[in-house]
Order: sequence, then structure tokens, then C-alpha cells
Amino acid sequence: MTPLLDTLAFLSKGSDGYTAAADENWLQGRTLFGGLVGAFTVAAARAELPGLPPLRSAQIAFIGPAVGALSVRPVLLRQGRSASFVSVDVLADGAMCARVLLTFADQRPSRHSFADMPAPDAPSPEAGIPLFEAPGAPRSTSNFDGRFVGGGIPFSGACRPELLLWLRHKAAAPHDEAALIALADASPPAVFPIFAQPAPISTVNWTVDLLGPVPPPSDWLLTQTLSPFVASGLSVQTTRMWTVDGAPVLEARQLVALYD
Repeated sequence: MTPLLDTLAFLSKGSDGYTAAADENWLQGRTLFGGLVGAFTVAAARAELPGLPPLRSAQIAFIGPAVGALSVRPVLLRQGRSASFVSVDVLADGAMCARVLLTFADQRPSRHSFADMPAPDAPSPEAGIPLFEAPGAPRSTSNFDGRFVGGGIPFSGACRPELLLWLRHKAAAPHDEAALIALADASPPAVFPIFAQPAPISTVNWTVDLLGPVPPPSDWLLTQTLSPFVASGLSVQTTRMWTVDGAPVLEARQLVALYD
């Protein structure tokens, strides 16, 4: 297993962007784990444009399989007084596999503040069921610790497409947004509990909004993943994460294609 910290260290500057690669333990089916692809784009943007403010949002379209050596090409679209927008294309063998829009922004003074995102009640991580040790788990999940504490067990034919679990990086990872983006994609898809047996899925697009400071990668984060709508071979999926103290960390939304 090559930890995320070492994997991101493989990122190297070339004549046309950055080159990235990962070991087979980061594979998810026939492509690299989507969270790692997102982490590569954040790391490349920060390497190309030092001094960017904190990452606030990532919008990722997964266009094709990310296999072999990747070319990661960040481009500054606009840099304002408080916000910067960076596009990042990811190519595999010359073919586009992801297109990403990253928004970096400083905090802004405001008279207004409101939050209605309470963490659900959940047992401690130590009371949870190990999630990624089951036979058939994707190789990429070997990089994470996961403890199932609520919702439906994947492939159990449950009534609701929902999971509640604790997640953290298993080995060394940077204390920055790239590690958080990778972890945010570690949960099994929300539809897996309503499946009676394994079937392939594929993320079409993914938006991640960061809500607070990035926690240390070794911290457990409570993760709720649910799908409010499943039909016509598609699932709309929402993921929320909180610290052990109940502070909101991020909210993400995915469109997932189902092949069942």
C-alpha cells in the first residue's frame, strides 16, 4: 500500500502540466479511485499556483477511465481580491478522463451566520463494524479505515439507500484539502444497501463544498451518505461529514450511473 502522502509526492512538473501515477491499490474497478483523481487536481493547482486561499468547492466531471500515467493540467481562470478559480484537466493516454473546476476563497466578513446541519446520533467508531475488510471490497478502500454504524449494510436488500459510517485515512496523508477530497469519496455508494447483490456503478459528476477547517487526516469523520432519488439507471447521492465534536466539515453531491 502506498499512502496518499507518498502518492501525491509522485506528482511531477513537466512541459505540459503535471504527471501523476498511483499503485494498483488505488484502483476502483478499471479506473483510479475518483477521490484520488480529485486529490491530484487540488495538489497540482496548489503546486502551480502557490499562495491560493483555502479551497471552498470542487466540481468534477468524470469523463473517462483514469488509467496509467495521468497528465494533470491546472489553469488559472480568474484571480480576484478574495476568490480564485482554477480549471484542471486530467488526461490518460491523451484522452480526457476528468475536467475539474476548483474555487479557492478567503473568509469574508459578514453580519449573517446560520447553520442547520446537526450531526446524526451515532455510536463511537470503536463500536462500529469494520466496513472495508469484506471480501470483494475495491482495492482503493485498503487506504481507509471505515466503521459501519447505521443505515443499511451494502448488498443487503435494505429499504432505504443510506449509510452512516466513520471514516479516516489509514496511513500517512497530507493535512490539507487533497486528503479531505480523497476521504470524501471513500464511502460506498448510497444505493449499495438496496442492492441485493453487487453490481457496477460509476460516478458521472461530483461536487464537494468545504464548510470548515480541514481536520487532521488521522481524525475520524462521521459520514452520512444517502440517495433521495433512484430511477432510470441513475442515483442522486448526498454525502455529509462531521468531526467527532459534531462540527460540519463538508457536503457533497454526486450523480451516479447504475449498471444493475
